[in-house]
Amino acid sequence: MVWNNTTLYQNATEPSPYDYNEWKIISKEVADLMKSIIDCYIIPPIVLIGLIGNILSLIILSGRRMRRYTTNIILAYLALIDALFLTTMFLRKMPCLVAKFDAVTAKIIDLIMLAHPLILELIFGRLSCLLSLVICCERFIAVFYPMKVKIWVTPKRICLVLALVTLVVVGYLAVGFTLASNIWYYDDQYNRTMPKWIHEPIYLNNKQFFDAYNFVARPVIFRLLPVSLVILLYVAIILQMRRRKRWLNDVTYSARNTNNETELRSLTKMLMTIVGISIVCVLPGAINTLFMLADDRYRYSGQFRHEFRAFSSLVAVGDIVNSSANFFVLAAQNKMFSAILSKIFCRLRRKATTRSDTLDLNLTISSNLSKSISSIVHKDTV
Repeated sequence: MVWNNTTLYQNATEPSPYDYNEWKIISKEVADLMKSIIDCYIIPPIVLIGLIGNILSLIILSGRRMRRYTTNIILAYLALIDALFLTTMFLRKMPCLVAKFDAVTAKIIDLIMLAHPLILELIFGRLSCLLSLVICCERFIAVFYPMKVKIWVTPKRICLVLALVTLVVVGYLAVGFTLASNIWYYDDQYNRTMPKWIHEPIYLNNKQFFDAYNFVARPVIFRLLPVSLVILLYVAIILQMRRRKRWLNDVTYSARNTNNETELRSLTKMLMTIVGISIVCVLPGAINTLFMLADDRYRYSGQFRHEFRAFSSLVAVGDIVNSSANFFVLAAQNKMFSAILSKIFCRLRRKATTRSDTLDLNLTISSNLSKSISSIVHKDTV
């Protein structure tokens, strides 16, 4: 549907009541430069590496040998969610690259990505954070109740928990799909049809409620609360593992129990490495959320909007690093994962070598045949 330019809302957001001429920490030029460098030169290569790693992780962890373990089910689903998050993140940052060839097309893509794709990115990002909490809960049971973990934590129950977490996140955040959208109008300046991002009537009629939902409830429930719980569980698991190590040094253990303890420690170390990276990468986003809650001037249209844009760009880097790092942890600390990965690369290399040898053989046969034909023709001519 094409709208006339005069029928549009002039601003997608409410005008800021603050004086933009007041003193600021970061200027608009610095914020624009940071955003341009991060969006154009930092995010794309990390996203490409992360996508390849997550796809390989999903293939390996979904195999028959790997999916027997409950932790691998969580990690496989985490790889899927991270791959989707990286894809939506790249699509939202793509206008920076497109702008180098066509500024108008880049603006169109940017406006389109501000609506529903932004909500998809938010859903996948919050799911990734909550899956780190699921990993911590599973390891908490395994470390504190090792004799009951196989009874309490089963593949079916893990699948049920993942389904419930997904339903909660999607059910809560999908409200954002109804709050804003893009409409199309003919722009005389560009002499073409352009999109416009506007609020829907449901938001305009209930602005106070949805502002509390967007800027208070959603950040607290899906950013601050999960990060806080993950940190608490992480510290508790690390302390408990140290107590177990001291206790094992003081008692006599059979070889079987020692093997079980070694397996528990190696698996916990790998998962806690993944969770530790997640904490480091997600913590800037939690701090950013605290700033937003503490001062409403620290918003996209507030007095400190340039500081918000600059810090949010750094938060985006942390989020994509968090979604890209798990593959390297699995390859380095999971022997079964690394063994299967090595087999995959060996098979690919073997196939490439076989094709190369076949091509060389065909070229040799073709060359010899050509020489034979030339010799025969030469003799007949003579």
